[in-house]
Amino acid sequence: MDRYPIATAPKDGLAIIVSHPDVGAFVMCWNPTATNHLFAPGQTGMWEAPDRSMTWKEGEDGPTEWSHLPA
Repeated sequence: MDRYPIATAPKDGLAIIVSHPDVGAFVMCWNPTATNHLFAPGQTGMWEAPDRSMTWKEGEDGPTEWSHLPA
């Protein structure tokens, strides 16, 4: 599976795999209106699980790479 830098990830709502070598990989999509006041106070826009059960902020400790979902 090819991996790409997170800066090149699609932010159009497409579900992809985002990952960080120390955290793991998760199926998520970009939500420009998502917030998480506990882990990212004041930040709007973050990676979000399709069922909205989890968010992951960009930047420090955020995902570093992404890949397409398997066909």
